[in-house]
Amino acid sequence: MAASKPKTAAHWHQAGFSMIEALIASALLAVGLAGAARLASSTLLAGHESRHQHLALGMAQDILECWGVPSAHCQSWFPTLLTAADGSSSLDAQGMRFARSWRISTLWPSPYSFEALPGLQELSVRVQWRPLNASTLSLDALPHERSEVTLITRRASTPTWVGVSLPSIPF
Repeated sequence: MAASKPKTAAHWHQAGFSMIEALIASALLAVGLAGAARLASSTLLAGHESRHQHLALGMAQDILECWGVPSAHCQSWFPTLLTAADGSSSLDAQGMRFARSWRISTLWPSPYSFEALPGLQELSVRVQWRPLNASTLSLDALPHERSEVTLITRRASTPTWVGVSLPSIPF
């Protein structure tokens, strides 16, 4: 066996310094990995919220379209949309409970007719959603777990004299 050289103080100092470098590098790596994991989880949450908002916008758009062009299909989905000023419905999708509510209000009576025409009307549609595991609570009870979308549109009624042709005048 070969004789080993005796270790000097400089050698022991260098070995301890390598251990400190390894600990600092490990800590920096851990901080970087934790940041990457947090970024990935927040990206997933934002994707889920975006998907829920997209669904809510589609649900609100359904009501707006059915108000504009009432079909038999629309009347089966929203039977009170054309007969009552207020209405609501709910739907469960993708682990969330979506609650739709709408309000129709008359903004301005029609000045062109003696009939009771609605004139200018406004439809306000609000869609709120929350996780299904909180279904026993009301929508207002969970403000931190609740999101909502509101769409507003207006329409005017056509005066009764529109579409009446004038008598032809010979030239």
